[in-house]
Amino acid sequence: MTAGPLYRPTDPDTSRDAAVLALETAETLRDRCLQALRAAGEHGLTDFETAEIVGRQQTSTGKRRLELERAGLVAPRLVIDPQTLALIPDRRPTPSGATAIVWVAVEHQRANAGGH
Repeated sequence: MTAGPLYRPTDPDTSRDAAVLALETAETLRDRCLQALRAAGEHGLTDFETAEIVGRQQTSTGKRRLELERAGLVAPRLVIDPQTLALIPDRRPTPSGATAIVWVAVEHQRANAGGH
């Protein structure tokens, strides 16, 4: 799921080693995020909730979730807007009081698309 080279040919060995370690970490974290989203079922998770479950920062899990979204493995949890009756992404409060999109594994999105 990565694009481009991991390091430049001119980078020192330590940078090359760090790039390989980061790739391994990203793959592992991506798998853990997908596992958490699948386990959450139709309820789904925000990036903050995923971060709490996998024990990493929201910024890290958000990047991995974006990769999962681009790969077609996760999607926003859709709910019906009571005013327009349109399907919209579900949102839940974050620790700061803002709202965040709720994400689900795609196999759960289809089951939930018509319900709230």
